[in-house]
Amino acid sequence: MTDDASTLIARNLKRLRERLGWSQAALAESSGVPRPTIAHLEAGQANPTLSVALRVARALGTTVDQLVAAAPDAALIVSLKAVPTARLGRGRRYPLLNEGGQNGLSFERLVLKAATRVTLEIGSSGSQILVAEQGDFELDWGEGQGALPEAHVAFLRLSAEIHAKTDGVLYRLSGLWNLPGFP
Repeated sequence: MTDDASTLIARNLKRLRERLGWSQAALAESSGVPRPTIAHLEAGQANPTLSVALRVARALGTTVDQLVAAAPDAALIVSLKAVPTARLGRGRRYPLLNEGGQNGLSFERLVLKAATRVTLEIGSSGSQILVAEQGDFELDWGEGQGALPEAHVAFLRLSAEIHAKTDGVLYRLSGLWNLPGFP
């Protein structure tokens, strides 16, 4: 094993063990690997055999691959200009998250010019939350209408048409969940 692999094992082993709330002794007992070996692995000073790696991984409820995997980045910061956009009437849609297609969870930023009308569709059993960060909007959800002024939030269980009364910015979260205050 390379030093990099030993370092990855050390970091991942300690993180996984601590997540379970186990001491090194508890992991040793659960895996059948001596506690000094666990300590050496966590210090990055040991090269485990395949048998040891398998026993430790099994005790931690993971795989050997996960023991040697590089940790994902803890954060990703990008310019809004780097986010792909789509035209939306006289505005732009910035999809920030899209998980699972039409009925899955999605989060987007909408920048609309005054007098723009757009329909925001959701799946048959979905919900959506609209946050008016900037500007004033009118909502029409088929069964009714209402104002969505700046610095207000709308909770909807239906698709809705948005009419931007002024230039503005909306954030939209949609997906399958129960909204607060709704049965």
